[in-house]
Amino acid sequence: MALILLTSVNMQLEGHHENHKTCSFSRNHSFGARRDHSRRRPAYTALQESCYSRQKGQGQQMTLGQTIYPGMFIVVEGPNGSGKSTAMRALATRLQDRGREILSTREPGGSDTAEKLRALLLDPAVSLDNLEQLGLLNVGRRNHIRTVIIPALERGAIVLCDRFVASSLVFQTLHHADGSARLSDQDILFAHRHWCDGFAPDLQLHLSAPIDILLARRQARAGEIDRFE
Repeated sequence: MALILLTSVNMQLEGHHENHKTCSFSRNHSFGARRDHSRRRPAYTALQESCYSRQKGQGQQMTLGQTIYPGMFIVVEGPNGSGKSTAMRALATRLQDRGREILSTREPGGSDTAEKLRALLLDPAVSLDNLEQLGLLNVGRRNHIRTVIIPALERGAIVLCDRFVASSLVFQTLHHADGSARLSDQDILFAHRHWCDGFAPDLQLHLSAPIDILLARRQARAGEIDRFE
């Protein structure tokens, strides 16, 4: 697994500075127009089609997605028990052995402020409807990007992140026991472009495993089930 991930990362690193792409949504789309338009295609297709190549020096200080950085932002996604943490540790070790600075982080959380918000988000005893969860999640994400991820990318580090926007497209669109309205994919993407300027990874890796293995690993873990699980 680590070798496969490393091969993917090496391929991305080779072309990183030649054809670097980041993603940022324009703020001039209305919420309703985005939602109606997205019904004709998957949300992440819309996200990918919003990406475009950027030239150095076009960034603005308060626009997170506008600058090309010397580092690389890699997100590892997958269901709980799919081996994300194990794969990230193996990948980090191999890249460090090659002389690269590695920063491993996670979402929700990743910064001091975002970790405090994570505790609220995951605590099932805290009453939060879907929209309130989405708000807290994006406040934490913006702080995480601004105070942790971007400084590391500016140093030229490789940032490995356990979960990012793709996880929001799963967890925040599910039915919740509190009866709050389900959010659409476009609700999630609108919030991400509004709060985080559509900041996107350079490479996103998706891990999976058979359902029986995922359930067995979940049952083997100690501790209480959090809000999202």
